Amino acid sequence: MASKYLVLPHLNVQHANALQAWWLVAPPSPMALHGFSRALGLRVGVNFGGMAIIHHGVQWLGAEKRLSRFFKKESGGDDTKSWDVRFWNETFTPQQVQGATYINQDDHIAGSFSKGLQPTARCHVALSLVLRVDATVAIDLDAVEDFLWSGRIAGGAITDYGIPRVVESADKARARIHGGFFVADRADLIQDTMQRKGFDGTEALLDILVDRLAEPKAPHWLSANVVGYCALESPKPRLGVRGNLSHAYAEAIVGLIQYQSVRQQESMPFWTPRYRVDDGVFLLSSL
Repeated sequence: MASKYLVLPHLNVQHANALQAWWLVAPPSPMALHGFSRALGLRVGVNFGGMAIIHHGVQWLGAEKRLSRFFKKESGGDDTKSWDVRFWNETFTPQQVQGATYINQDDHIAGSFSKGLQPTARCHVALSLVLRVDATVAIDLDAVEDFLWSGRIAGGAITDYGIPRVVESADKARARIHGGFFVADRADLIQDTMQRKGFDGTEALLDILVDRLAEPKAPHWLSANVVGYCALESPKPRLGVRGNLSHAYAEAIVGLIQYQSVRQQESMPFWTPRYRVDDGVFLLSSL
């Protein structure tokens, strides 16, 4: 089936969510960007068949605090000496959003100031998206721009963007990006490590991310991010749900990704979703 491509170049996003899981700080995930592309498709009446993510840069919002520690060390033998040795440690502290202000005893945080702190991490990010669609489908670029003016990515506001364009080939789409890094799925490395070492998925993920620091031949530019969700229960009606749709609590699936140079890769990795009804898993993959 012939395809064409909607190129959304150089989206600048401010104050996007960077807390992808309770233990993971990373740029907007493939899952968040899939939600954005899905919302765009619903607005303009197009069902996109795949999504390529190009990362340009990220600015973490927080503070780097330099901590110093001292200890006294003595040399042995007759020439005993002592001196202070200083160790430096850089600590990144994400922003903490104050969710409420303590004014009087009627405030909901009256019992503790900590109740008004919402654990979070945010970032400014620059990225591009290439969305694949059937060649016969018409795309209203004016409607696309209208969406970009008010759209959000991972909760962050889109403050600037390049002119959206529809092109006939992936090569022409790549030419409009002008550098950056493809975000590619590396679930293949997870599967290989699980088979070789008998690990489960989480153990394999952590093993790969630790080994890349010590092993010179290990693949570079590996990271972790959310690539799907797994339902923790069967969907059921709940109060306050949008559209009266069934609702189920779910847990994020963290997978292995790799940042690959746009200029060095021959093909463009497109993320596509699949849903497994039997176990309630929604998963994105670019393999």
